[in-house]
Amino acid sequence: MRVREHVALAWFTGALFGAVELARSGLGGLLAVFVGAALAGLVGALWGIVQAGLVAIARRGAATATRLIPDDGEPRGAAIRRRALGLGLGVAGLAYAGLLVVLFARLGEVEDLELVAALRPLIAVFGAAAALAVGVALAGASLPALAALDDRRPFPWLRPQGLRQLVLAGLGCALALVILGRGDDLLGILAWGPYLLLFVGVEVGVAVALDRVRRLERAVRRGLVATGVVLSVGALVFAEGSAPVYAGVDASRGPWLGRELLRRLTDVDGDGFAPIVGGGDCAPFDAAIAPQALDVPGNGVDENCDGVDAALDEGDGDPLADHYYGVDLRDRVRRYDVVWIVVDALRADHVGAYGYAAPTTPYIDQFAAEALTFTRAYSQSSATMLSIPSMLSGRDPLAATWEYRDDKLALSPIHPTFAELVTGLGYRTSMIVTSYIYVRLQGILRGYAEVVDAAERLPKTRGGRRASASTADHALDFLHRHFADSGAGEPPPYLLTVYFEDPHMPYSARAPGYPSFDGPLADYDQEIAATDRHIGMILEALRLSPRWDRTIVIITADHGEEFKEHGGRAHSRTCYVESVHVPLLVRIPGVRGRRVERAVGLVDLVPTLLELLGAEAGVEVDGQSLLIPTFAPERAPAERPVFCAVLSQKPSQGHFLRYAVRTAEHLLVEEAIEGRVELYELADDPQEVRPVAREGAAKETLTRLWRRLKAAQTGNLGGRLLTR
Repeated sequence: MRVREHVALAWFTGALFGAVELARSGLGGLLAVFVGAALAGLVGALWGIVQAGLVAIARRGAATATRLIPDDGEPRGAAIRRRALGLGLGVAGLAYAGLLVVLFARLGEVEDLELVAALRPLIAVFGAAAALAVGVALAGASLPALAALDDRRPFPWLRPQGLRQLVLAGLGCALALVILGRGDDLLGILAWGPYLLLFVGVEVGVAVALDRVRRLERAVRRGLVATGVVLSVGALVFAEGSAPVYAGVDASRGPWLGRELLRRLTDVDGDGFAPIVGGGDCAPFDAAIAPQALDVPGNGVDENCDGVDAALDEGDGDPLADHYYGVDLRDRVRRYDVVWIVVDALRADHVGAYGYAAPTTPYIDQFAAEALTFTRAYSQSSATMLSIPSMLSGRDPLAATWEYRDDKLALSPIHPTFAELVTGLGYRTSMIVTSYIYVRLQGILRGYAEVVDAAERLPKTRGGRRASASTADHALDFLHRHFADSGAGEPPPYLLTVYFEDPHMPYSARAPGYPSFDGPLADYDQEIAATDRHIGMILEALRLSPRWDRTIVIITADHGEEFKEHGGRAHSRTCYVESVHVPLLVRIPGVRGRRVERAVGLVDLVPTLLELLGAEAGVEVDGQSLLIPTFAPERAPAERPVFCAVLSQKPSQGHFLRYAVRTAEHLLVEEAIEGRVELYELADDPQEVRPVAREGAAKETLTRLWRRLKAAQTGNLGGRLLTR
């Protein structure tokens, strides 16, 4: 095959892959299918060029390698040597693929994540070289047996040649699917290898199927390719006015890679936004003008590419201008001990106190009887990277200042954490975390005199690192030491923050003794039950401690979890209800337990604690004390806005930046890069799956909420994209 034939074949196969991927997503309709075909076809065409070069190199390499195998002098010797080489390399390749999955699984036990990221490609490259050498050796060893077999039954055993190609392609595809089915989460970026093997296998099948088509007149073949190119360009042009088609692209592989390639090639001003493929950059040569630039009101320039210049009166006022309760509870202000428990990825609707029927959380449910239970609490992001810094500082991700640190986002030191604030009040501070927080979110550790990695010595399995028992053990150890170390004197007040990594995915069933559950989410529920049991141990120890009557206890989650409600799994992608609705229980000594139905945010925890400690003066926060919706709901805004932000953290997620504002009646979601806005009416659509049309009263609501969302974006998050 010549280069242009390789390109045409790979383009067609890529377009086929892209169309199937977008059709399976069910997002964007027929136009999305054409866009997926166009973008993946582009990647396929580029691969065709590479493929042509690799085929030429492989032929030369095979010719050289066969000369390494001794020639028996017979006319059929060269053919037998080639088959021996294919057999040897095939066996070595299978062994290499299996060992790669096993070794990568063992790498999951290494604590240093940066070391793991560096070791994976090294192991893959040196392993491939070793497999090549072993394959050649096996070929030489198998040569006599193949020659003897050829005497009994001459090659080829399968005729015609197309059938042989289909069998080999089928074996390659099967191998790729097995690897992806068992090791995709372990391979990381190297998972592209099995996908490439799958692509080549399908490509061979397409080549065999199109064998007759390739015999058509050259003019017809050229016309076919030209038609495909015209359709691809047309689909991309039409998609510029229909941004929702890119929702499916973000969740794909081939189409996403094509979009990422075009985005990077056309982002000439380096602002992280492209003028095509839904990039939304209205000034491709001016880095100061981009979809996430701050729009200066009234200067006549549309800096954020939304089509209009921001009005001087764009904001609707600060609905949280009254940040503190400030009366009646003054007799309760004191230096409380604070225990702040954060559970990763715990959905509110899987907690018994929030109506879940299965017995996942008996200890939390018991605690709810003596705590303020906020039934409509929402995290400020579905990504731990944004949610926990926001929670521990009282600053909305949209309003905060962020910094780059080692290709990660970190909350700027200009925003003090709660731990820093109470350190100045004489508190002893400790935080129990696991490796992810310790490595990825070191900025939130400011102010903690003691930081313990509870998973430091725990092995990691395919079910993840189950650290809840170790976490509870370290928390109990701190409490024992705190009261024992003081001797006869009164120990200082303390802040103990306990982060439970479980039930973060991947989920795994627990040992006998934990409650058993049914259904597709049984493992997730059992992870919750295990974590709840260890939280119960901490609560029991606190009830027996000398200062239970002056201990504030908070139990919440950093975000929820997706189970295909909006097409995705896990978290860190959206601001819909399943991703951000979290349990929030706050026990305040002397305050009877009750349920609070008002919408609140996790950003409200810091102002609540500051008020109860009498330390609120001079501290800038974005939330509102939870005492207002609890004891004076008439002072809480009727349309309290709760904000959310999430952005892509790695290329495999796509390239997105999503904002949302939630009120009692509505949810507005903005895909900032694509310029897509969705409005949901929560009374009729509590699961947030049917966006309402922009007409009549809905249009007015959308405009009002959009202005409020824009007014809240006073920070620099939009300029800190990790996949720019």
